[in-house]
Amino acid sequence: MTRPREAISAYLDARRSEVAESTIRSHKSRLGQFCSWFEQQDDLDIMADLSPLHLTKYRSWRRDDGDLSPASEKTQMDTLRVFIRWCEKMQIVEENLSTAVESPTLSSDDNSRDEYVSEDEAEIILDRLDRFEYTSRNHVVTTLLWATGLRTCSIRSLDLGDVDIDEELLELRHRPDQGTSLKNQYASERMVAIKPTTAAILDDYIEHTRADQSDEFGRDPLITTQNGRVGSSVIRKHSYGLTRPCKQGLECPHDRDPDSCDAAQCKSDAYGCPSSKSPHTWRRGHITHLLENDVPPEVVSGRADVTPEVIAEHYDSRDERTRVEQRRGYLDTI
Repeated sequence: MTRPREAISAYLDARRSEVAESTIRSHKSRLGQFCSWFEQQDDLDIMADLSPLHLTKYRSWRRDDGDLSPASEKTQMDTLRVFIRWCEKMQIVEENLSTAVESPTLSSDDNSRDEYVSEDEAEIILDRLDRFEYTSRNHVVTTLLWATGLRTCSIRSLDLGDVDIDEELLELRHRPDQGTSLKNQYASERMVAIKPTTAAILDDYIEHTRADQSDEFGRDPLITTQNGRVGSSVIRKHSYGLTRPCKQGLECPHDRDPDSCDAAQCKSDAYGCPSSKSPHTWRRGHITHLLENDVPPEVVSGRADVTPEVIAEHYDSRDERTRVEQRRGYLDTI
């Protein structure tokens, strides 16, 4: 009759003698997402209730809720498989359940940091939105993606009460029992400063454009649709749609005719454009932009809720020439 929190705690204790403490922290964070999802399922009470279908549903939820890259999704699911395999050994779940935990097979490009929204691309997209779709949902979501580097789940989590226009602050809160979890759970709770221009856009959106909708928990989301709180899939569609070169007034780099290209004609097919980008690439672009402007990694870490080590490994898209010139700027003054 083992519940997920008990199983995870016992698993981490058992692994402490085998792996580094940093690995324990990583596994605890990843499995915390699984625990949050498990506790939201009406048909799950103890670990023995898990079926292969549940694990398939969790993978879909985790990929969509976290807007995970293939590399991140693989890391998440590989950790879950190791945990479920340990649970089999402890006779907590049915035998061979771990074989139902699937993760993506990565190509050589999937684990790279090359795909990100550059400052130039962001300026083109935001300039067009500012002129033609001011305070639309597209405009507000894209502004938050670029100006804050927030994860999709963080943008979704924001309520009207989490926005302080006068102080130019956003407050991020982990509320798993009300449908909005943050990636690192309560450790992801923090204040995020925004610029006056971003605050002004949010103020105008709230005053004039936002659909006056509450969600199923009676909360007032910042970003709404006619049905309530915006979904992760809507934010992904926004990103894929806006990053198509043909929608930025640029010539198609793939020799396609926009009039006959499904990805150009239909927003729901925008992901089919080889140049379209997911919301996560805005986050990578935001972090790279801060680093290019000499913001210390420790400061970026606190703002973006990511360790300096992970920034270096997964988010820093500066080329080597940029890095050496930045180092020169410091060394020339000594």
